[in-house]
Amino acid sequence: MKTRAALHARAYGWHLTSMAVSISCALATLATFCILLVTAPAPARAAATLPRSCGASMATGRIASASVPLYATGAQISLNTASAVADTQIVVRGTGWPGGVPISIGLKHFVQMDGVVNAFDNLAQTTATSAGTFTSPAFLLPLGTCGIPPRAGTTVEIVAHTLTGSIQSTAALSIAQTPTIAVDLPFLQLPRGATSIPVSGSAWVQGTTVSLVAADLLPDCHIVTPMDALQCLTPLVGAQPVVAVAAADGHFRSDVSIPLGVLPGTQVTIRAAVSASPYGDLVFHSEWQAQVLPVVAPTLTADHATGPAGARVVVSGDHWPASQQVVVSYCRREAMSQGTVGLQCNQNAHGTVVTGYAQELGEADIDGSGHFTLQVMLPANARPGAITFEARLTGQPLAADVYVQTTSFLVTGAGSPQAAGLGWPFAAGSVVLAVLSVLAGILLWRRRRLRLHADRSIR
Repeated sequence: MKTRAALHARAYGWHLTSMAVSISCALATLATFCILLVTAPAPARAAATLPRSCGASMATGRIASASVPLYATGAQISLNTASAVADTQIVVRGTGWPGGVPISIGLKHFVQMDGVVNAFDNLAQTTATSAGTFTSPAFLLPLGTCGIPPRAGTTVEIVAHTLTGSIQSTAALSIAQTPTIAVDLPFLQLPRGATSIPVSGSAWVQGTTVSLVAADLLPDCHIVTPMDALQCLTPLVGAQPVVAVAAADGHFRSDVSIPLGVLPGTQVTIRAAVSASPYGDLVFHSEWQAQVLPVVAPTLTADHATGPAGARVVVSGDHWPASQQVVVSYCRREAMSQGTVGLQCNQNAHGTVVTGYAQELGEADIDGSGHFTLQVMLPANARPGAITFEARLTGQPLAADVYVQTTSFLVTGAGSPQAAGLGWPFAAGSVVLAVLSVLAGILLWRRRRLRLHADRSIR
């Protein structure tokens, strides 16, 4: 399920997309088919070697059987919840363990919705006190291979064990259907000036109350585990939660408000939280996310639309952040890619084939009214053809993604300034050149006539 996969992928530095997951799943399926062919005489062993190339949410591995009977040690564990879904927060408490012994927490008999059975180890680590007790750090019930949630109606065994596996204890955890939330907007898109975000939910138990709020992942938050990502997911300043209640069909729909004063460029998503059976303590965010756009789009205009290499062009803009700076660049179509607010010049080389990127032409200060003006000069070696001038805010990494604007320009062939429409100096120069060309032609014609007349006189 994409929402959950995104959270776990962020925690481990992965950059999963639907395409990447689909490709990985296809490769995993092909590998499984090859394994089944090779091991046809022993299908049970083939099933035990199912690949996990799609990337399970956590470290996976077999949990060894205890070599010391549990009654001999008295080691026991209990859980903070009797049931769970993907991303439920699990806390394990133990008693009767040897004092000072490191303990690892894992799970087994994890049945995915596609029927694959997984085991996970090292979901959390802790150490028993001198009294033989422990409380593990909270961890999230993971997704399975390829981001597939656990199958509702199955039972997972949470396992606490010493590092050698000589002592272990288990506790049963019932699995409920993993619910979802979705934002009814295109991915990465939030309408300019929007004051709320439409959210819908499905597969919830009737009557469940879900708290929804506009949130953001703190930019400087250090993320190592999925729990870190969860703790970095904080409501926007001034955001008010909205409570949605699941109907008899498990669905709900609600509008989540965007607080006033959110700075343009802020990344926003929807945080959902519930603390009730059968979900336990469950917090997650929507797959959808987008950046807040300025209420009024910045503008960029050029004083003319065509000109030769080396031409001077005056560009100006309005509705930019007051007292800031913009950098003006130019690029060609092959050096552009999709940005937050449309096609933009690449700031560096993209992809495996270098297609070029923006060439800076100058910087300008924005006045108190949000206006700037800058004269720039095209490089003398600029090739004829269509180019794009771009203005981008500097010094503010988040706002730079939404305070960017472009305008088109045509570089004409060398020696055709009149066609460029550059005004008096260039037009006058063209007229002078034309007159001189005509005079030169007349002089050459007259000289030739005189030479022919002289030749006839001599004869």
